[in-house]
Amino acid sequence: MNFTEAAETHEAWKTKLSAYIDDPDGSLTWSAVADDTACDLGKWILARAAKCGGEKAYVELKGWHSMFHAAAADAIRMAGSGERASEAGLISSIDAFELASRKVVGLIVRMKALHSA
Repeated sequence: MNFTEAAETHEAWKTKLSAYIDDPDGSLTWSAVADDTACDLGKWILARAAKCGGEKAYVELKGWHSMFHAAAADAIRMAGSGERASEAGLISSIDAFELASRKVVGLIVRMKALHSA
């Protein structure tokens, strides 16, 4: 997977999670979503450690990706328990999920620029 594919993979996963939050069908669990090493991007991040592990952008990417999964898992848990988007806790989790997602994509773009030069 290259940097562009990594960003696209993240966006596709984010779309799937957003759809689930809008209509929780029981196909996702908070514990599975919380594991930031189980998704394709998480596996890619771990595989890049040997090449990029000492870079500030890599360390930040790893951290924001973990935060994305934590916020997404929290939103999945709340949505699955019947809480709706109008409730403060779910809105807060979705906001954290969106912020972390933007940071993840931005860091992938930054790493791409560093490694394309």
